Amino acid sequence: MEDIKYLILEAEKLKKEIFKDIPNDEGGPKISKVIPLLIFNKILDNIQSIIVLYENNEKNTGDTVLSISRAILENYWGLLFILETDSEFRALAYYYYSRLEDAENNLKQYDFFKTQYNEKKSDYLTSIELCKNDLNLLEIARNRCINNKAFVTNTTILIKNNDEFSDKAKSIIEYDTSRIEEYNGLINEKEKQINDILHKIKKIEESIVKIDEEILFYQQRLDYLNNDDKFNDIRDEIINVKNVKYVKWYSLKTNYGSLYKLASHLSLNDEYDTTYAMLSLETHSLNATKGIVETIEGYRLRTEEDVVHTKELAASIGFGYLSKIIKQLLKFYDKEDQFKKLQTEMVEFYK
Repeated sequence: MEDIKYLILEAEKLKKEIFKDIPNDEGGPKISKVIPLLIFNKILDNIQSIIVLYENNEKNTGDTVLSISRAILENYWGLLFILETDSEFRALAYYYYSRLEDAENNLKQYDFFKTQYNEKKSDYLTSIELCKNDLNLLEIARNRCINNKAFVTNTTILIKNNDEFSDKAKSIIEYDTSRIEEYNGLINEKEKQINDILHKIKKIEESIVKIDEEILFYQQRLDYLNNDDKFNDIRDEIINVKNVKYVKWYSLKTNYGSLYKLASHLSLNDEYDTTYAMLSLETHSLNATKGIVETIEGYRLRTEEDVVHTKELAASIGFGYLSKIIKQLLKFYDKEDQFKKLQTEMVEFYK
């Protein structure tokens, strides 16, 4: 694992050096130049994630590292495709689709959240109306007791020297007093309930305001992608794509509708049929048979040693693709001399 860490450390240094030399465009690094570096950075991050999972010795992470390995392979192919030829267009297409999918997915998500919040707010408003009706009935009942108590009290004052009436009046007054106190308690509880609901509604409304801000942000991004002249060629090529159900960034100018076709274009059919197929099978398998390992002797339950082996395999896959892509990346950024230097350093490391 030390050799992988060393290569990652050197790759991080190269990444920073490359980024420093990327020319600016409209206040930021030029898209067509920075995208390959960003994809390379994703590969680095994924490999580091595998190393962390391996070194922390966390259980039940075998499937996770294989899924990460699959992402490494997909990013590797995408980066190869961009570096191959027509790099400016392909990098811009990658950027366009990345931002487009992110905006569309976030808009769907925030629209869903807003709908949920509005439905909850509607439920709370209905609850408030019911509470107000209950409160009104309680106040009517309390006022009835107050009026009755006042009537009996006043009558007692008017009717003097009538012990029988006085005793009955005293009993009624005590009862009404008790009921008034009871109603006051219920009214206070109901008012507190209404205030609690109003507080929840306020929180919901604050959340909706924030959601609306996010919706506006992503809608503005869509408007930018759909109207800015920078993406005219991208939008034109999207229209030209034929017989592709789900158009991807690599579909433009190629009509490739799947990763298999992209791999074929890169002459990596064997890689797709072996490494990628294995990773996809493990990533998408949802049945319990994954807990069983087939060996020469027969079948046995999967153990933690098998998971460790899986993590080692994932780290090895990441190391292999990182080693392969560095040379092409440095060539793209006119830093081939850095690759020769790295080769020398790696030879020294292995001595």
